[in-house]
Formats: sequence, structure tokens, C-alpha cells
Amino acid sequence: MDVNLIVARQSSSITATTIAEALLYSVGTQREDYTEGLLRRAGFERLDLSASFDLTLAKLLGGRIDLMAISQDVYDRLVREHVPIRRIVVLSVQQLGIACNPSLPAALIARMQSSLDRLRASGEQDRIQQRYGLPPVR
Repeated sequence: MDVNLIVARQSSSITATTIAEALLYSVGTQREDYTEGLLRRAGFERLDLSASFDLTLAKLLGGRIDLMAISQDVYDRLVREHVPIRRIVVLSVQQLGIACNPSLPAALIARMQSSLDRLRASGEQDRIQQRYGLPPVR
């Protein structure tokens, strides 16, 4: 599951609680990032596109943009690191998966799924997540 949020500076006076209310503000993301498409489809017009995540975050913290699109996992990590941001509203929720060529044998897909199931059951998937500073898979 992949959850994307709209966040603001902790000190911001923005009180939006819906996407419709958030549309009134400038929102930043990275150029050609998938969140750019999510924002456009949601109706955001005041987009500020940057070359990198760090630049977008610096603009948010510096008050050059009002809001920022960010994944829940990255948000959680930044909050743990005491970055002064706060959640405004959920932008999207997506089920993640792996796309396979239609000609891939069903037996191979079943083996891939079985391997993933074993990683999850053993706790290895959560250990991999934690190694990269991400919370366990929900």
C-alpha cells in the first residue's frame, strides 16, 4: 500500500482538510515524478516543480511554496527526524504490485508470490524496510 500526503510547514496557518480546500495553495513536487500526475489529476494548478526532493522540501520549509506532495513513509521518517512539517490531507492511496509480461508463465508468477509471502512471514521484508529508514509494511 502506498499512501501519498499533502503536507505543510509546521508553522503554517493553512487549515485545509480536503483536497478541494488545498487546491487554493501552491504545491511543490519533483519534475516528472509520479506525484506530479497525481496532483494534476486532483485538480492542482499552482504547481511548483523542482529537480529534486531536497529542493522541494527546502522550498516548503523556506516558505516559497505552501504545500508539498510526499509519501506517508517519507513523511513518517522526516517527522522522526524532527523536520517541522505536518499532514494536511491524503492525496492518494494505491495498492502496489509488480507488472509482468503477459507471456510470463503462471508457474513463475506463483513462485515469485510464494517467495514474497515467505519474506513477509519471516519478517525479512520488515527488516529490509527498516534498513532503509522506512516503517514495516502495513
